[in-house]
Amino acid sequence: AQTFFMIHGFSSNAHAFDQTADALCDRFHVIAPDQRGHGDTDWASDGYDRHKYVEDLTRFVEGLGAKRFVLLGHSMGGMNVIEYAARHPQEVERLIILDIGPEIVKAGISRIRKQSGQGPEEFESVEEVFKLMRSQDPTPPDEELRHRAQYAVKQLANGKWVWKYDKVLRSPQRPIRRAAPPTVLWDMLGQIPCPTLVIRGETSDILSRETAQRMVEVLPNGKWVEVPGAGHRVPLDNLPGFLAVLRDYLGV
Repeated sequence: AQTFFMIHGFSSNAHAFDQTADALCDRFHVIAPDQRGHGDTDWASDGYDRHKYVEDLTRFVEGLGAKRFVLLGHSMGGMNVIEYAARHPQEVERLIILDIGPEIVKAGISRIRKQSGQGPEEFESVEEVFKLMRSQDPTPPDEELRHRAQYAVKQLANGKWVWKYDKVLRSPQRPIRRAAPPTVLWDMLGQIPCPTLVIRGETSDILSRETAQRMVEVLPNGKWVEVPGAGHRVPLDNLPGFLAVLRDYLGV
């Protein structure tokens, strides 16, 4: 089976793709890693610039000896896969960029920053984590959101629960550092020869329709599609709609 790498977004982890992997594992060998500082991966002593994430992905792919694979990245992970695909055009057979682009809607960034700073340092239960997530976002089905809450935290010796991802990433003081200005990302899109699908959530506050349209004009071999009833976290908000788009694009 062809290898299919799925790269999660900021504050998320590999389990964001559990249901997607289940749906596609009969046709693909799905691999979803936790990126540095996220999920069960160590917190990084040398920082979180995009080129570090891309370096990690490069080593990971090389270590597995994967060739001619499908590569998907969501949000921050989408930026990372854009850079990876531009630098390694011979490795990627198809690219899927999920609700992200070189230009990001400012309102969405503000929302994510505000939400990542909300809630206590320690939670009494996973249910409390779920309730915080629900208060921040009414869209996702309960089952999907509970799954997300379950894997977003780890239990301490004192019985309390804390976020898995590096708290330095959560600091409201942390500047949103761009490893590259938008022009660099636009240039990178132009260097990606493989068929590329840009997926936008219909109500996304991160990727605008205008940017998605322009991405397809810049990509040598791109198209874009919108998933109805979904915001920025497309698979979380409308899993059946997301899977339908993927299956159609991949011909499975």
